[in-house]
Amino acid sequence: MIVFFAACNLHSFSIKDIPDSSFSLHQTEFVSFVKDSIEPFSQRWVKNWHYPVSKDLVIRRIRKSLSFIDDSRTLQKEYTSALVKSLLWHYLYQLEVDSAFKKM
Repeated sequence: MIVFFAACNLHSFSIKDIPDSSFSLHQTEFVSFVKDSIEPFSQRWVKNWHYPVSKDLVIRRIRKSLSFIDDSRTLQKEYTSALVKSLLWHYLYQLEVDSAFKKM
């Protein structure tokens, strides 16, 4: 049900909407990083960047997170991994990263 909802409406979905039971204890650090260092700056498209961190830094954080998920099997359940990756790709799309347009 969660996967279906997220696929239909990523604009109002965030990592905090994924049940905590989907993450192991060591994954909570990664989830906190996404919540604090990525989501506040990338959930919505903005015409004029007005955040205290650079747009390039946020893009690098997202790409690093995508690599981290792929390289380390960070998330314990496949559907959770796919859902988080979808969110991260959506955030790149919101930041107008060309490669994200091809994924969406």
